[in-house]
Amino acid sequence: MVKRSMAALSALVLVVVVGGTAQAAPLKVRAITLVESKAPGWPAVPEDAVIDKGRLSAGKKAFLASARGIPAGSPAVKKALSAAIRGLKAGEKAQAAKVLAAIEEWSVKALVEERGAPSCPPSWKDGAAVLKAGKGNGFELVRALTAMLRTAGIPARPSFNGSPVACIFVTPVKDPPFWTVWDPIRPSGSIRLMPLLWLPLRAGEISPVTTEPKGTPCVPVIEGRRYATREEAEKVFAGVKASGDFGGGETPPLAAGLSAWWEVWAIGADYDPVEPSRALTVTVPLPFLKETGSGTREHGVWVSDPARTVVAGRPESETDQELGGLVLTLKIKVGAAAGAPVPPATPVGAAVGPAVPAAKLPAARPEGGPSGNATPVPDAGASGPATKSPADAKPSVPAAKLPAARPEGPPSGNATPVAR
Repeated sequence: MVKRSMAALSALVLVVVVGGTAQAAPLKVRAITLVESKAPGWPAVPEDAVIDKGRLSAGKKAFLASARGIPAGSPAVKKALSAAIRGLKAGEKAQAAKVLAAIEEWSVKALVEERGAPSCPPSWKDGAAVLKAGKGNGFELVRALTAMLRTAGIPARPSFNGSPVACIFVTPVKDPPFWTVWDPIRPSGSIRLMPLLWLPLRAGEISPVTTEPKGTPCVPVIEGRRYATREEAEKVFAGVKASGDFGGGETPPLAAGLSAWWEVWAIGADYDPVEPSRALTVTVPLPFLKETGSGTREHGVWVSDPARTVVAGRPESETDQELGGLVLTLKIKVGAAAGAPVPPATPVGAAVGPAVPAAKLPAARPEGGPSGNATPVPDAGASGPATKSPADAKPSVPAAKLPAARPEGPPSGNATPVAR
């Protein structure tokens, strides 16, 4: 876990005792999700795939454009792309498989993934800065690689499947075009077995956490486990919903050949101690990929400070008529606790966090609604105001945990810190 410096605070902030010394406790906010997952079978890039902007629809061309954090066509990106494909012949620069292989080979030598928890999303370097520095966290590296792909003429979207990855649009000569995943940072055949948790509808990216007021520092948290049956996953879901973390331990790898399984994810952030009089609104994406039928079926919310009111409304969906995708987000309003009595110093590991009841989500959402229109998901349910439950939860311990490089074979049951 990456430890962040703690600012001086008033005496009203919740404290814990570590080795006899009182110190302010960070505020932890989590959306806990029970996810039904199906093996997507992302196809490999065929050798005859071409780079041809003339064959792209207007919607697909949007994924060639520059966006916040993804400066396609900038001088730094053009310079990096030129270095990557320098060894290709003129005709090969229009062959997607050749260009992808060249960028992958170049990136292994030129880019380094920084270890540890990623920083707060607003502070992430853009793709050009990453290429100049030659390093970045996993999300920053995907920004840089997405910018390079777009500059090369390959539509690309930054995404996440347990690790930050790129989703690219491939155009074979004869067969229909398709989207697939690409990850030169952690290359492995098993990447094609994993569903994406979310996929941007437009040129930008989906942040794993957005906080208001803006400028609030945080450490994003994305931690997940995979289970063969819903029964196993529901037991873990209930425990994480009550405690905010998975409690350590290892989950056995899933058996090879599974076409479907269940996952539990905790998505949110850790914040430097926040004064009780200050409220936060935390927005996170919920795993949902309409294209493969994978998605959140139930969710709950956990916040480490029991003195705060918590309201989580219905998840909101946003879709696009041409692309047919769907993005599902949850807004968590963590209210102020001004006037609440100062809780006594609490030993580490003791109970401090209430759980918000889960809300059931639909299996899928039918097509419809105008492009770009954000609407509540029908029948999604609402968790409503926090239900005060007995303080039987403990604060979440791990910071942002992301999967390490995955070996060939079946999906791992654990999400572990990134290692390169």
